[in-house]
Amino acid sequence: MVAAVFEDERLTWRELDERTNQFANLLRAEGLDKGDKVALFMPASLNAFVAFWGSAKAGCVTVPLNVMLDGESLVRLAADSDAVVLVADPETESIIDSIRARLPLIGDSRWLTFGTAHDHWRSVPDLLAESPVTPCGVKIDPFDIITILYTSGTTGHPKGIEHTHVSRMMYPYGFAMGLKIDRYSVAVLGTPPYASGTWITMIPTMYRGGTVVILRRFTAQAFLAAVERERGTHAFLVPTQWTAILEHPELRNHDVNSLRCIVTSGQPIAEKTYHALEDAFPSAGIHEVYGFSEGFATLRLPA
Repeated sequence: MVAAVFEDERLTWRELDERTNQFANLLRAEGLDKGDKVALFMPASLNAFVAFWGSAKAGCVTVPLNVMLDGESLVRLAADSDAVVLVADPETESIIDSIRARLPLIGDSRWLTFGTAHDHWRSVPDLLAESPVTPCGVKIDPFDIITILYTSGTTGHPKGIEHTHVSRMMYPYGFAMGLKIDRYSVAVLGTPPYASGTWITMIPTMYRGGTVVILRRFTAQAFLAAVERERGTHAFLVPTQWTAILEHPELRNHDVNSLRCIVTSGQPIAEKTYHALEDAFPSAGIHEVYGFSEGFATLRLPA
């Protein structure tokens, strides 16, 4: 059974389990303990997915940061989170290099990249090659912190919101039922892991043993192609993204009949957009969510 898809790459559940174990063991070998913060500054990819869940397995707190941040914002959020490791890939190394000296909590050996080793960077693939695929042995308490996600809200600078393992488990317990997610579900992730909305379809699909499809960046064409190619069943997007899809000239040329659940949040959806989505995706019910960044969510069912 395929667990994760990214472009032409696929990982089975066994492969994902082993790779995340390797990343967890890597962090433990670097001396990280439960509760240490691991900042990820990399675009959506299988590598980022492995780092995200490997960090959680190690008992660390994963801090995914928006790759659109400028250097000043990156310094502020990485410092605010107390991150002691920063993980990048070749696409994001240069901006980190420009602010490296301003992050004293991150030790000299804890600048990790999924690219090649050079200068101050250590290569994750090289380190993973020496890391065991067996579980790291860390016991996770349900009330341990799993993530810090930053949201700017309406009151100034972004604020870090902590979620525990047990609070994240409420997503599969609630949304899996509300969205009718099962082991045959295929969630197309059109938003990045630092967005709270991503979790609405991502973690319930993982919990039930389905498949998640990761987009490097959202475009209407990339989303429609992924739904058609992978027979996507569930998708969360914000209203502006759904509008972009509705306005895409090739929308009618894609087979999207597999999509049975549309989820949206972030702002009220316009009535005309709602009806246009019903017309464009006749097999999909439209679900609206609000109030989930800081706590439990309210889910509006199609009925």
